[in-house]
Amino acid sequence: MLLALFPLWLQFSCTESVSPQEDTERSLVVPPPDLKVAFIGDSGYGPRTDRVLELIRQEGAHLVLHQGDLGYDEGNLKAPVNWHSGIERILDAGVEGGRFPYLYSVGNHDVRHWRQRDPPGYSRILQERVEGTPGLECTGDLGVKSSCTYKGLFLVLSGVGSIGQGHRRYLSDALEEGEDFLWRIASWHKNQQDMQAGGKRDDTGWGVYQDCQEAGAIIATGHEHSYSRSYTLTDLGNEAAGHGATGSPERVMLGQGKTFVLVSGLGGKSGRDYHCEQHEDDTWWASVFTRNYWIKNGDVKEKNCSVMDPESKQYARTVQEYADGALFITFNPGGQTHLARGEFLTVEGDRIDEFEIVNERGAEAAVSPDGGGEGG
Repeated sequence: MLLALFPLWLQFSCTESVSPQEDTERSLVVPPPDLKVAFIGDSGYGPRTDRVLELIRQEGAHLVLHQGDLGYDEGNLKAPVNWHSGIERILDAGVEGGRFPYLYSVGNHDVRHWRQRDPPGYSRILQERVEGTPGLECTGDLGVKSSCTYKGLFLVLSGVGSIGQGHRRYLSDALEEGEDFLWRIASWHKNQQDMQAGGKRDDTGWGVYQDCQEAGAIIATGHEHSYSRSYTLTDLGNEAAGHGATGSPERVMLGQGKTFVLVSGLGGKSGRDYHCEQHEDDTWWASVFTRNYWIKNGDVKEKNCSVMDPESKQYARTVQEYADGALFITFNPGGQTHLARGEFLTVEGDRIDEFEIVNERGAEAAVSPDGGGEGG
């Protein structure tokens, strides 16, 4: 078990920081109150990405979870260093004596520079960041087949669909090893066509999605340069049944056989359309935010599936609020261990999505790790 790697956490008695529904037979590790995680993907580097990083800093996030496609610029050996310089300049600069907690999964545009040695590639940069970040513990091939813990969160970083083999087995085993954590998150870059709002194809297979559903783990992806967030899903891979979408759009549930999917791909590189012809029959999206379509918790704010831009050959942009941004999820808000609250914010200050996450496993006793509510 990975918990064996963290003996300090096991020094807590079951009477400390427990939920009212204490079960003396079991205790789950939970984050400290109000732990905020920023989810982004498909960033690149430059002024647009800098604005997203500044938003993350302004919102007081404690951790960034980046779902791949970091620096792009694949013909430039310095792309990883150039991308990393923005993290250092904007996020690390605000952390006294250390590095801002920042984790990422490999994306398809990262593969060429992932393992390069000189200048350092993304893999080496990630390794150095993990080693220099207090409280962040990881095992495995970082960003490809790895598991990390940070302040009571259990995180699996996968390269499924982008690099390597055997991802489903690793993911399944890792989620089982992390079963003593209330909140588990699986992060990878690519998707299945139904699990994004644009033109991407099937790249990962349904197995990794289904294993996360069975475990009740959050599924965080990127790849498509837009934002989308599903209803609670209970039958992933079964398109005819709407992937088992159920419940209300503003509240998603986690538990055995229940999960939800998020795509946060507006990290700064570019933005794309909602592909009407591919997704008009989709019934599982609670919120979508693209150039031509914005639906917030089931309420259509703007939709253009007819007017095209003759120059770009895309749908004409009709969502005036459209901009880059990040999804923020705050775990254990106000000490409610079984809850989390999500909101997607743009660099222009618009709140595009807001929802609640209820973790059904929260009825079990919970033990908070050391570290309080402070983050990077």
